[in-house]
Amino acid sequence: MKYVFEKYLLSLRQDRGDKTEHSDRGALETLLNAAAHAADPCIRIIHEAKTVRGSGAPDFKVMKAAMTSAMLRTRPSAKTSTKFSSRTRSSTTRRCRTTFF
Repeated sequence: MKYVFEKYLLSLRQDRGDKTEHSDRGALETLLNAAAHAADPCIRIIHEAKTVRGSGAPDFKVMKAAMTSAMLRTRPSAKTSTKFSSRTRSSTTRRCRTTFF
């Protein structure tokens, strides 16, 4: 697991100026799958899951059996993007909380 995490961090550091929010998803998916398998082999990570009414399309969905445990959305870091405002961030968080809690 430590190797997978170090590889993920290395991926984040490379080519920072040319990345979009989609650029490091492969590395993130590998990290999430490794963590899920270490925690419980029955946990599944689904990349680009179907849209959930009221909260949009998650970038990743964490499932165990037929239940959704979490939904994850990726965003560029604040240092590399000024387009993703705190207002957008809070509305996205609010939609996700409303849907699942």
